[in-house]
Amino acid sequence: MTEYKSKSILGNDLEAQVVGEEFRAGAKDLAAIRKGLKLKKAGAPDFLGDHAAAAEAMVSLGQVPYVRATAGGKFVCIFEADGLPAITVPQETAPGAVTCALYHVLSSKSPVT
Repeated sequence: MTEYKSKSILGNDLEAQVVGEEFRAGAKDLAAIRKGLKLKKAGAPDFLGDHAAAAEAMVSLGQVPYVRATAGGKFVCIFEADGLPAITVPQETAPGAVTCALYHVLSSKSPVT
């Protein structure tokens, strides 16, 4: 994991771990998420295309995801991981950022791959 340090809007330093380098947003990762959430493939939400579904899954795991756009036009998700602030690597879409965070939360609870 990478350490990330930035200024918050309040002027205080914020240190967060950068997570999600291993997330590829492919079929294997999505299958691992479904497995971690105990969902069947048929009828499972499209987390990468449905921001609400991805956010609801995070909330069901006790997480509150915050999505922010980067200066480069990508999106990151800020959440709590292991009691510390975490930020995902930039993703192409807002749902992708939340899904990346979801993958990390599930993989930290138990191996999802």
